[in-house]
Amino acid sequence: MNVHEYVHLGDNLTEIMDWDGAESMYLSARNLASRLHYIEGRTLAIESLNTLYGFRQQDIDEQRLIAQGLAQDELAAADFIIEGDNALLNGDNVAAAVFFQLARDKYSELENDAVVASIDRRMALVNVRASQTESQHAEAALYMRIGDEMVGNGTYIEARRFFQRSRDLYINLGDEQRARDAQSMIDLVDFYVALTPIPATSVEEDYDHNYGQYHENNYDISNTESHEILDSDNWNDPDSDPDHLPDESEEADVPDVPDVPNGYAYG
Repeated sequence: MNVHEYVHLGDNLTEIMDWDGAESMYLSARNLASRLHYIEGRTLAIESLNTLYGFRQQDIDEQRLIAQGLAQDELAAADFIIEGDNALLNGDNVAAAVFFQLARDKYSELENDAVVASIDRRMALVNVRASQTESQHAEAALYMRIGDEMVGNGTYIEARRFFQRSRDLYINLGDEQRARDAQSMIDLVDFYVALTPIPATSVEEDYDHNYGQYHENNYDISNTESHEILDSDNWNDPDSDPDHLPDESEEADVPDVPDVPNGYAYG
């Protein structure tokens, strides 16, 4: 092969970016021209080498920029995964789904199938959590409706229990606004209960605001045997002699009548 044939082969290899092969052809052309004292051929080979080195350096710079871009893309994708994991732990399924999708798109472009599979598993978990959250929201809303109906019927104690269940669910779901709405209904029920008159048959009412329990301790004097209080035949008679009546010299020993608590009325 002559000098020009080596140079021609080098040009062909340069076009396909085979830098090492092209360099080898140009060097062969230069060495042959030097041996033949072919100045023009040697000059042509050297110029071709310089052009080759320029193309190769440009390619190296472009590859470096691409590598840097890929590295930045991978870092950004990794950040998306971290953000998605944090959102999932905080119960924000919507944000988690968005971050995981962004990360999946990036890693798909990077053709990193292993990470894409890991993201898919995370997205499946998000879907499960979202379904559970939707069910809990529906349950909490149902409790609120039942509580409203009971308030309308005047059954405040049971209404309060349903409002509490609703509030607790909303707190677990991180829905602060609806949790406050449920608490407002609890406060309203407490207000209604405070205004409710005490029944005449009850002397003690204890409304437990922590658990919504309603306790009543009723005292029914109808169960008290009359001779323990009002049977005059038993007054001042230790032996319960029905024929014995106190005379003027004897002071009748009348047993103490229990104090009637406030709010209690005899029937």
